[in-house]
Amino acid sequence: MNANDEYTLVVIDMQPLFTADSNTISNVVREVTLARQRQNRIIFLWIPYFSVFQSEMFAGTYPAILKAVQGYDQAHWNETTKLIQDGSREVLQTCARKDFPSKRFRLCGVNTDMCVLDTVKGLLAVNAPRIEAIEVVKDACRTSNSKTDNTKVWQLFPTDPRLTIIESEAKVLEIADAARQKRSA
Repeated sequence: MNANDEYTLVVIDMQPLFTADSNTISNVVREVTLARQRQNRIIFLWIPYFSVFQSEMFAGTYPAILKAVQGYDQAHWNETTKLIQDGSREVLQTCARKDFPSKRFRLCGVNTDMCVLDTVKGLLAVNAPRIEAIEVVKDACRTSNSKTDNTKVWQLFPTDPRLTIIESEAKVLEIADAARQKRSA
């Protein structure tokens, strides 16, 4: 495994409470499947429900996404709740408790302009040598905020050499293959 292939995947708030279209759900499943194939660790963050009257609406991670970890060693993934938009504290606590890698992260989920953004900012605020790289997978993120344009939301993310917004894993692999072919030609 390439050192760049080792990361902890963080799936943020992919639960029925928040609007996520079928493409976003499918792309998150793709990211979970890829992390599993690479034997990477996976953290599912979600906001718990606060009222018995809302138990259906505030359910945890979409079952279709959790299905992608069925049969995967439970020591390699974890569901963690958070109470605020920034889930970085819970991510780092989970990494420490479960001995997950905590230098490289890949993030996906909803809402891009709130929870994903705040978690990225929280991780970047951690002592610089600790976090080496954070990737946010653009096609596996979505915002349901009617005041935020999904095509412009990426302008809200901080400029940091450790942060990369990637189009999709397929695009990353395509670029890497093209670079390898160019070098071998």
